[in-house]
Amino acid sequence: MTLTLDSFNRYTSQELKFLTEINEDVEIKLIQEGDIKYIRATNILKRPDELAEFLSKFPAEDRNKTIFNGGSTENTSSAPGFQQYIKDFYFSSWNKSIFNIGKDYKLYKYNKCDFDNFTNCCYPGMLAYKKNFLPHTDSFGVAANVYLTDVPNTYTSFFRIKTKSGRYVHNEFDLKYLSREDADDLSSSEAAFDPLFNKIQAALNAGREVKIEVTEI
Repeated sequence: MTLTLDSFNRYTSQELKFLTEINEDVEIKLIQEGDIKYIRATNILKRPDELAEFLSKFPAEDRNKTIFNGGSTENTSSAPGFQQYIKDFYFSSWNKSIFNIGKDYKLYKYNKCDFDNFTNCCYPGMLAYKKNFLPHTDSFGVAANVYLTDVPNTYTSFFRIKTKSGRYVHNEFDLKYLSREDADDLSSSEAAFDPLFNKIQAALNAGREVKIEVTEI
């Protein structure tokens, strides 16, 4: 095989800005649910299909394929699908625009933020990997999700559990700070966790394969 310049997916910074240009008609809404405040933006990109095409050219390890082929993976991500890790410099203009939207709505107190970008791709029949079916919290100061699929009901979820003492648990990391009373209450409460969670966890503890069907991508 002979490599030529045309063998490489090369882009200019102008093209990257073009692909990630914010739509002037974007619909932005500030939403508050209890003590959780977030922004929902509809029709945020001018060229979502072109951006999706660009992203499809980035390499990504599919851990399902790795394991099915008898291999092991160094990828410890808790993402439910396969990911592409795209550094900030590719989308720096877009990331600044997204940050500024949150800043305009006073979602945070600092004046700048560096983003890393991760895609998350799922497909029908994909198996869960370790505990990536569980709710989690991104360990970042700011997080934003942008959906490029054609599925109309794609979304993310927020969750919390109220303990016996009145303290809220927002993620697995909060669990280690619970009092013994709250920890015992959560472990014995049928209302704290969905029965499906317990069934999945029991199967994993027993070393059995757990399959979660994805009907749409």
